[in-house]
Amino acid sequence: MAKKEILYKVLNSDGSVFHGGKGKWFLPNSRPGQWMPDLDPEKLEACQYGYHLCRRADLIQWLGPVIFKAEYRGKRIDSIDKVVVEQA
Repeated sequence: MAKKEILYKVLNSDGSVFHGGKGKWFLPNSRPGQWMPDLDPEKLEACQYGYHLCRRADLIQWLGPVIFKAEYRGKRIDSIDKVVVEQA
């Protein structure tokens, strides 16, 4: 079985988004954070709709206050500089 790629989410320390968008993410404490709500997989579009994560190679352009490791479930779309997912 192949090792699952580690993805990242850059946020402010209070879980609010740093690179645009809106909303607040559930943050980890002594255990992983809660899953964000499911989104419509048919509407996923980079920079428009979906949970935006980045790969290790993308991190340099998305640096910010706090970098979290992130997991995802459901549909995934790979863009040039980010990954968009249905649930994170």
